[in-house]
Amino acid sequence: YAPNECQLPTLVNGSLLMNVRDARVNGCKCRIMSVSNDNGNTWAPFYEQPMLTGPVCQGSMISVFTNSTSAPLFYSAPQSLEGREDGYVKASFDGGQTWWLRGDRLDSAADPGFGYSGLVDLGSTAGGMQRQLGVVYEPGQEDGVTWKSVSVDLSLATTAT
Repeated sequence: YAPNECQLPTLVNGSLLMNVRDARVNGCKCRIMSVSNDNGNTWAPFYEQPMLTGPVCQGSMISVFTNSTSAPLFYSAPQSLEGREDGYVKASFDGGQTWWLRGDRLDSAADPGFGYSGLVDLGSTAGGMQRQLGVVYEPGQEDGVTWKSVSVDLSLATTAT
């Protein structure tokens, strides 16, 4: 592996999940992960997460503690294997083992471009079953950044994509 540009969300059990860009051009075209159960003192070997595919690009990942037994993970990055476009948010409700696509494409086919991104939790709505996330990302060839707000339905953890 060629790990760089990582994010470190905390899992509901207190473990750390390292979400890492694999810079190998001919690698898995997916994220590589590692887990630490001792506050980062030691790490398990990297493993490939084939449900988080995309080009060699940074990706953002956060955990959102909704209560003492639930901390969904959210991930934003380009999904296209051809380039930095097709930006989406994915969610995991099982500590990063499986991932579900959430919401619409953030960039558009008419104006493609989704580079480096950042996620922030904006709170819950609809009695706690909706989560509002903010996503900031590099929009293709233009300078600057684009901001979008995304509503994620937490009750839809039924089919993986």
